[in-house]
Amino acid sequence: MSVAKREVVHAINTGAHSSPSSRFYPLSSPKEKAMYELLQDLLKAGLISKTKSEYAPPAVLTPKPDGSWRLVIDLSQNHMNLLKVSNEIKPRSFMEVIGEM
Repeated sequence: MSVAKREVVHAINTGAHSSPSSRFYPLSSPKEKAMYELLQDLLKAGLISKTKSEYAPPAVLTPKPDGSWRLVIDLSQNHMNLLKVSNEIKPRSFMEVIGEM
């Protein structure tokens, strides 16, 4: 598996909307320890990086069949798709292109 080694800068225009807030789920002490260890492993492997963002959906741990933990990001309350300002450029229709020939 290869991992991109470049920085990505990304911005989403949300207009005048404030950032959506999501409550984090409480974790038991063993799950909190497992979450910390899993995140440290992912950081060391370069698969995730530390960031500061107003948009942070809650993360949960679910058990895998082998007894280890799977990190899952809960996007069920993610309202980003409703907040974004549409600024996409619509392509011209086929008939418009043909009409210019």
